[in-house]
Amino acid sequence: MMTIRQNAKSRARRRQKSGGAVIFIVATTLALLAAIGVYALSSAASDTRSSGYYRQATQAQYMSELGGNALATYIDMSGAPPANEWGTAACQTVPAGATGDAAKCKILGSSSLAKVLGGKPLLTSQSLGGNNKQGDTRVEISGKRPGLTPWGYALSQNLSFTQVTLTSWGMSQPAGVSASDAVTMARGTVTYGPEQQ
Repeated sequence: MMTIRQNAKSRARRRQKSGGAVIFIVATTLALLAAIGVYALSSAASDTRSSGYYRQATQAQYMSELGGNALATYIDMSGAPPANEWGTAACQTVPAGATGDAAKCKILGSSSLAKVLGGKPLLTSQSLGGNNKQGDTRVEISGKRPGLTPWGYALSQNLSFTQVTLTSWGMSQPAGVSASDAVTMARGTVTYGPEQQ
């Protein structure tokens, strides 16, 4: 039978032979933990960045809706802009080959809409959460054409209605940047009137 001392010496000799394996296992474990940590940091940064992009796109979508609603209110309060204010320069929504009134448009920015809607700005410094972001909206009225008589009006009254296409762009960007990071567009058709023929 082996004595306790002989057992201990035997175990010590075996441990000396396997000393490199322990270091290898510890180093591999630490490398794996470091790789998992780097991946977790990278994933968290990517998630934060994508949620910021989503927030900015949502803000741009709301900006385009704001422009469309402001323009519909503008038309409801004062009718469409007079025909002498319509032009063909810088129209983005007029189809190629359009002629007459269908080839003309009227472009309004947020400051033009604000003047008509009581002089209050459409946006304030807190409109986008006060997070160093700025937004704007631009609307275009185009495609002026005779509209159908809506429900509730007698055809015998000889009234005419006009139909136009409203296109609104919403932009969201960091303050001090000239190019928009997020741009969305909304489009709708509005019938207004009646006008006596």
